[in-house]
Amino acid sequence: MPLNREFATRVGLGAGAVVLTTVVGGLLAAVTQQSAADNMAYTATPTSTSAAGALGYPDDVEITPEPTATRTPTKKATPRPTATRKPVVPKKPTATPKPSKSTLSPSARSTAKPAPMTVGTTLENQVVQLANAQRAKAGCKPLKHDAKLREAAYGHSKDMVAKDYFDHTSPTGKDADARIEAAGFSPVSSWGENIAYGQRTAAAVMADWMSSPGHKRNILDCSYTHIGVGYVSSGSYWTQVFAAH
Repeated sequence: MPLNREFATRVGLGAGAVVLTTVVGGLLAAVTQQSAADNMAYTATPTSTSAAGALGYPDDVEITPEPTATRTPTKKATPRPTATRKPVVPKKPTATPKPSKSTLSPSARSTAKPAPMTVGTTLENQVVQLANAQRAKAGCKPLKHDAKLREAAYGHSKDMVAKDYFDHTSPTGKDADARIEAAGFSPVSSWGENIAYGQRTAAAVMADWMSSPGHKRNILDCSYTHIGVGYVSSGSYWTQVFAAH
């Protein structure tokens, strides 16, 4: 497994953890949003690790609102988290308003019920639960663990292990947008992705992602409604995919 990994966070709307593209000790995350920017290598076009996991500083992030210039994330000596955000490009010219933060009242926040866990492994569902706990604190509604997004997330983690790479884009050029579409999650108004490696527990990978601005941004984006988490124990590779219809 190569020593140098990229921690990136790509915005379009993740050993240890958003492409905003950033590498922090084994964590890579990708973020998607209608329009956004963050502290890691940023990209512009429509489309994240604990001390124990491999979290490094500073973060490199990529953000992607619409096809524009992309800064190449700088290589770091140690693998680090990365995140990717990217708004989905509408097939027809349409106005896409920037998602606004939820303004739930304190009472609404406390009564929000977590989404039911119907897919994924125990570790993957623990990540969903921890993510929803963080979202509740921020006033966001809980994410639903979606089988199709889980398929896209697990497929990417498995592919990174099989082809020995750590990035939001596969050696064949396939990114989260393509993986989500291939899994059949449609329509998609926005998406985000966090990736990481090296963390052995859900708590460890979530701690690394939450300590990185780009990855945290994906997790606490109130515009997302669904999530998919895919974990492969060989090398402890994690992928977290967020999306909204």
